[in-house]
Amino acid sequence: EPWNQQAVFKGIGVPVVADYAIRKNMSEKVFGVSKAWAEA
Repeated sequence: EPWNQQAVFKGIGVPVVADYAIRKNMSEKVFGVSKAWAEA
């Protein structure tokens, strides 16, 4: 199961934007974390 779908299923995340909308012909992965995790 894709990670974004796991986050949606668990109620802890939502897809914000599709990869193609970010930049055409680039990788489709984005590593998103919470502010608390990033500052730990």
